[in-house]
Amino acid sequence: MRGPTQCQPINLTDEHTLPDTMTIVRQHFTLSAAGDTCQTDDLWRILLAAAARHTTIEALCADLLSAPDSNTVRG
Repeated sequence: MRGPTQCQPINLTDEHTLPDTMTIVRQHFTLSAAGDTCQTDDLWRILLAAAARHTTIEALCADLLSAPDSNTVRG
């Protein structure tokens, strides 16, 4: 019988978790955008980032240089 093994800690980063999270939420929620400044992937990234950071869409869009305006996201 084998004994316990040493487990290496797993480092989760947004690069690893964001695509999987977006896939899962898309299966449960319908959300779409097809504008010039905001696409569906942009909406999901902003919403998930706001949730992960425990902040608002308004604050997140103000902090991110490449984010669309918060009114655009909410619209």
